[in-house]
Amino acid sequence: MRYYQYTPTIEEFATVTAAAILFGWWLMRKLFPSLLRDLPDWVASGMIISISGVMSLPYRPTIHRIAKSFGIKSHDTLERCMMHTSWNEAIIMAGILNFLLTSVCGSPSMGYLILDDVLCDRRGGKKLPYVYKDYDYVNDRYTLAMRIVFLVWSNGLVKIPVGFALWHKSTSRYLREHNLPYKSKNQLARELIEEAIKGGIPFDYIAFDSWYSSKENLRFLLERGIKFVTSLRSNRKIRFVISPQPRGKRGRPKRYDTLRCKDLAERFPVRVFHKYGTLGGLRARGFDVNLKGVGDLRLVMVRNYANSHLDMRSCGARKKRRDPHKYILTNMEGLTVAEVVRRYQSRWQIEVFFRDLKQHFALGRCMGRKVESANRHIALICLGYVGVEIFKSRYLDASYSIGEAKLELAKQTFLIKQEGDEIEMLPSHRMDKKVWNSLFESSSNGERDNLEKVESLMDQAFSKAA
Repeated sequence: MRYYQYTPTIEEFATVTAAAILFGWWLMRKLFPSLLRDLPDWVASGMIISISGVMSLPYRPTIHRIAKSFGIKSHDTLERCMMHTSWNEAIIMAGILNFLLTSVCGSPSMGYLILDDVLCDRRGGKKLPYVYKDYDYVNDRYTLAMRIVFLVWSNGLVKIPVGFALWHKSTSRYLREHNLPYKSKNQLARELIEEAIKGGIPFDYIAFDSWYSSKENLRFLLERGIKFVTSLRSNRKIRFVISPQPRGKRGRPKRYDTLRCKDLAERFPVRVFHKYGTLGGLRARGFDVNLKGVGDLRLVMVRNYANSHLDMRSCGARKKRRDPHKYILTNMEGLTVAEVVRRYQSRWQIEVFFRDLKQHFALGRCMGRKVESANRHIALICLGYVGVEIFKSRYLDASYSIGEAKLELAKQTFLIKQEGDEIEMLPSHRMDKKVWNSLFESSSNGERDNLEKVESLMDQAFSKAA
């Protein structure tokens, strides 16, 4: 039986492509100034290679394809770097959070948080401890998949993941073997929000869909004074305050009139809904309501929302909705009806984020057989995504999508040749060993001359993309 390849040396890693390595090193130096000094040289080299591959490979950047594209003899060398005990996913997310606090955020009004979960199809991963049989609402069927709860910061242009959590079923063997308690998606969501608050992330409000509009979540946000905007299902019960209060049975005063959200369309005729030009001519109206166990809030009903351009879902998903109206709930005061709808629409940024992770960063392609491997894989993808966002803002402009930015980075890294249906990717140029050594000297010593030299080399490598 042949054993795995020996531990890779810096000289072996130094033969890979220069452009991606320069930017990968700069990203690691920017986000984790102390991590490279604390890691062994071969682990730090492997991490830089992996990050560079995630950012520069335009299609399915798995560890195996990164090793093959960069000329590493065995992908197991990169796997061992990723599973080394000197780092974990918490370090990556802490570095992303620190970058967000120091480089992106200016004032709390410049950004908001979005909460949602994503389903990654893993039909071939029946024995993986983080894969379960779950319902796919898009394809309307049950499938084997892993579900991840994400918390994302955005300002409408840039999207930065600030937290994630893998969801496990209550019957999970992994939870039973490790003696861990079961946590629902709502519990995971509250933990992510709590960590974001403790981390000091400045945000104006948090947006999420009807799945996370439970009483526990709403009370959690109200107790901490957090502004939110969400939607309610059509069968959710709301209460109107009746004034003056009529007399109920047995002479008791009746304060509320309880009804479901979908009953609003029958109780209030179309003429009492104002027509908003900023909403594409849709009719909407705000109501002061009370949720039992939560408190007084504001509800905005938008008529025929599902049949308008405001609903960005596919036609098939629209047809599955029994109620075409939208019921938006918020605790923000002083906003017009149109402003409440627009803030709820800002939630769509996380759907774009999920699409980019699946299409360009191989979110569902984790091949690890442990939960720790899946967490590190997701953290590595998040770091690569942030790296492409930084590359786009540094060398491109806001009109580029994430996929287009990755393609521009790939053009600076590889020579892409196509013969028929086959596409071959060859490294454009190799990195000199002296440059590689200067990278590690500058990361360990922090010498300004070496840092400026690497900055100039990186600017030259990406001059064509500017």
